[in-house]
Amino acid sequence: MATEKVRNVIIDTDPGIDDAMGIMMALEAHQRRQINIVAFTLARGNCSVEHGIKNISAILSFYPQCLEIPVYYGSEEGMIKEYIWTGQKFHGVDGFNGVFHDRKADINLVHDESAALGLVNLSKKYENLFVVCFAPLTNIALAMKVDPKFAHRIKGFYAMGGNFNAIGNASISGEFNFLADPEAAYVVLKKTPSPIVLVPWEICGFDIKIPMTWRTNVLGKINSDKVRFLNSIEAPWYNGPLYKEDWVACDQIIMAVFLDESCVTSRKKYWATVELTGEHTRGQMVIEKRIDCSESGSKELRANVDIIRTLESSKVQTILFTSFDNK
Repeated sequence: MATEKVRNVIIDTDPGIDDAMGIMMALEAHQRRQINIVAFTLARGNCSVEHGIKNISAILSFYPQCLEIPVYYGSEEGMIKEYIWTGQKFHGVDGFNGVFHDRKADINLVHDESAALGLVNLSKKYENLFVVCFAPLTNIALAMKVDPKFAHRIKGFYAMGGNFNAIGNASISGEFNFLADPEAAYVVLKKTPSPIVLVPWEICGFDIKIPMTWRTNVLGKINSDKVRFLNSIEAPWYNGPLYKEDWVACDQIIMAVFLDESCVTSRKKYWATVELTGEHTRGQMVIEKRIDCSESGSKELRANVDIIRTLESSKVQTILFTSFDNK
């Protein structure tokens, strides 16, 4: 019986706190030869790209055997407009909550080539290539603009972003990754040749139930320098309004889905776009729910998103735990 090819993957990230755990989940799978990470591409979002380089260096310091994975500088601003933070940055001044640490690695493969061109060239080099998106979709949209055939060479896109019921986290109706560059999200949804597997904000913020006691007393108690580092950068959030009875995970969830889709209990394909001009709704993902676009013969309304609707929390917890428990 033929063995399934190991999936090649590019991780497009704005390395904040949830990104750090999602990246480490991927690196653990990479070391186990379950996936093959071919590159990291960085975008501005939770932090600047400059801070992103420092943060990916800190993450890779735990994985000295993975320093050969290339890192690409991405865009420091959106396709059309620069996102302006209002109020305090959720991930702090540097993406890691301003927590002091001395972790760094000598990354010898930071490419001068832009992330968008890197994506295009890597798509020509690797077969069975997937892209997992933790960041605003600027790099992906630029790659689609630079090379109209780029997306057709990608086996599948996975992303954390957008919203299903118009509930926002960065605005009244905008999820951060889409709100930080709505034009990029619009382009990606318009140009994707097949539905993007999408974990929307509502899954992360409300629907999946992972107790804080499990995060702190089970996952957080794994005897590992990696876990202790993740605990330290996440801890400043624990006294805030977001963390009450349940832990809020975002990029970790889409990575869990990518690593093991058996945790998904329901999903549905839709046609969606992104609002660009609304005074209160800029960045909102707008979904056609009146008709079943997954079966539609209309070219204009072909399904372009495969939205994860429910997950089995216990399976997600198992994926997270086994990523870091190396017993």
